[in-house]
Amino acid sequence: SQSAVIAIHQDKLGQIWIGTRDGLNKYDGAKFTVYRNQENDPSSISNNDILSIQEDDKGNLWVGTYNGLNRYNPKTDKFESYFHKETSNSLSNNTVWSIKKLSNGTLWAGTWRGLSVYNEATNSFSNYLNNNLKSDKLKVMAILETKSGQIFIGTGAGILEAKYTEDNTLKFKLISGSEGLYVQDLAEDKDANLLIATKDDGLINFNLSSKVYSPFFKKG
Repeated sequence: SQSAVIAIHQDKLGQIWIGTRDGLNKYDGAKFTVYRNQENDPSSISNNDILSIQEDDKGNLWVGTYNGLNRYNPKTDKFESYFHKETSNSLSNNTVWSIKKLSNGTLWAGTWRGLSVYNEATNSFSNYLNNNLKSDKLKVMAILETKSGQIFIGTGAGILEAKYTEDNTLKFKLISGSEGLYVQDLAEDKDANLLIATKDDGLINFNLSSKVYSPFFKKG
């Protein structure tokens, strides 16, 4: 539907979902189906500017946009949209940069104003990182769960590690040395190192054991 591709996801059926600046595209191996917002149709996708795509354990597709988070049901071919409202259990912000399904089945959404964790039982969200932090740190651009189960959050001002305490409270700790990094994506390599894609400092390798940062490219 458009040439600027922001997100790509392959679902359990092998179909390729492509998020562009003007619509969500499904490629089934033979043809494209394009999903766009339809005025006065609440079951259509909330916005055409797609930022993130993730599938849950039930085969639903979650799609983050510049205006709302959407859950697509492939059985009904319809979307349910979630927006920020003036309530504590709504989405933290309507711009959804990242979505991650963790190994425990929970769905996390990184927005322009923090982290929203979806509660399926109540169809609502618990919000974090949206108070008492610098504005750049509110921007949750990336979410990664490593093979060992560590959870890292990439923000506009560094990397946070997220951990559940014994009473199931979620706590966050800033990774030393990551202050000032504008993190746009996170990945784990075969040696369990953290690969950090940044806005201004290139691609950086972070050794979780030695705590050493190594840039892949020299500036200039």
